[in-house]
Amino acid sequence: MGEALPVWTVLPFAGLLLSIALLPLAVPHFWESNRNKAVVAALFAAPVVLVLALGFGRDGVRELLENAKAYTSFMLLLTALFVITGGITVRGSLSGTPLVNTFALGLGAVLANLIGTTGASALVIRPLLRANAPRERKAHIVVFFIFVVSNCGGLLTPLGDPPLFLGFLKGVPFAWTLSLLPEWLLVNGALLVLFNFWDQRVLDAEELARPGSQLEEVMKHEPLRIEGLHNAGFLAAVIAVVFCAGQGVGNRGAAWPFGVQELALAALAFAAYQVTHHEHRRFNAFSFGPIVEVAVLFAGIFVTMAPALLLLNAHAD
Repeated sequence: MGEALPVWTVLPFAGLLLSIALLPLAVPHFWESNRNKAVVAALFAAPVVLVLALGFGRDGVRELLENAKAYTSFMLLLTALFVITGGITVRGSLSGTPLVNTFALGLGAVLANLIGTTGASALVIRPLLRANAPRERKAHIVVFFIFVVSNCGGLLTPLGDPPLFLGFLKGVPFAWTLSLLPEWLLVNGALLVLFNFWDQRVLDAEELARPGSQLEEVMKHEPLRIEGLHNAGFLAAVIAVVFCAGQGVGNRGAAWPFGVQELALAALAFAAYQVTHHEHRRFNAFSFGPIVEVAVLFAGIFVTMAPALLLLNAHAD
């Protein structure tokens, strides 16, 4: 199929990615609705479905079904991590100094490899925002947080980033991404150093512009305490399920058939949601809105990227 597909079939994929990047800036109110996101994703996905299903018959439908399976596995992993981490409450706050902020970003980058970039972002962002509440100029902290914790941090395991998990589903060994440690250190180290200098400069400027000592203000903090730690057991179980599924544990070394890993992840997410006190999720302002948004957009991505992957595989040489 990759040899027969015209190059223009990658345009819906590119168009959807550009829409995700630009529409929040161009029409923010429109983009707030998950329904509108679904409409945009469906408009880009429809031509691909028609080309594959009508143009290639069974082979095209089979390709769409394989992508649907990968999408289901991917979304259940993300949902499990999102639900479980949503029940872990970090109360209190840190000191909002440049050094502590840099440490928090670095910690988030490490956690991203264990609980995914989505889970690490949900866990770390609130204490970080509380720590910097007294400061006026703090938008750069969120920007660097997105760079480090939500994107570059999750490079070392298949749990960290969606493309790595998809590679794992296709047979890439679980520990292969650990070989990317030098690249991980280079990219995240450079970002953290840049952030530290930038944050220090911003705080120094705020010291001069505002009355009183801003450093003393951000140094004030409440003792940290973590509640809902039983969810760490569920996180460990998720990691174990994903690893065992890929290694074929209990299945003579062959990867688990589709549905086994997915049911296990769904059961872990459901169990964690049931046994976690509602107060923990309320404190975290937990809702299913963000994961629904991810599900809607990635449904379109998984469909529209099919021609791009087929073309790449056909012309890899």
